[in-house]
Amino acid sequence: MGLELSKQKFTWLLYDPDNTDIYLGADLKRKFEFHAGFEERLDGVGLLVRDWAPQTEILSHSSIGGFLSACDWTSCVETITMGVPIIAWATHSDHPKNGFLLTEILKIDLIIREWDQKRE
Repeated sequence: MGLELSKQKFTWLLYDPDNTDIYLGADLKRKFEFHAGFEERLDGVGLLVRDWAPQTEILSHSSIGGFLSACDWTSCVETITMGVPIIAWATHSDHPKNGFLLTEILKIDLIIREWDQKRE
């Protein structure tokens, strides 16, 4: 709702490659459902992409002001290469370590933390 109310233009990639079984060829993807009317109200403001997207092309566009990233390594490298500010929302696998590298070592991003993990 905050994104919608901000009236800021955005592209939101909803593709989740972790919901695919590459060995069985099974596509386990489920369609993420937003609250009623959300997608219709985005017309002209937001773009929802439910499949693969050309991330480097998007990141290289002059209108991109930042990237909310799950911190997979490829996204980190592409975002750094394009010089785009990163907001790290590391969730699993190597993502927390990558987020730590970006935030604490390189000091080139902000990190989203769960409320119970916030610093006073």
